[in-house]
Amino acid sequence: MPDLLRSVVRLVRRGVVFELRLCRSLFRWVARRTHGLAPGVEPFGYARAVTPQG
Repeated sequence: MPDLLRSVVRLVRRGVVFELRLCRSLFRWVARRTHGLAPGVEPFGYARAVTPQG
């Protein structure tokens, strides 16, 4: 029984750590968004449609 309990605790801990790291990453992504641009500055997107070169 202690081995099963240890395995469950380890699994729960990994899940919690994963969620915390995910939240941290999302917070950093939101913090880097364009809300702090100076007036007249045009933001650029992370993705856009492009025409083929050729």
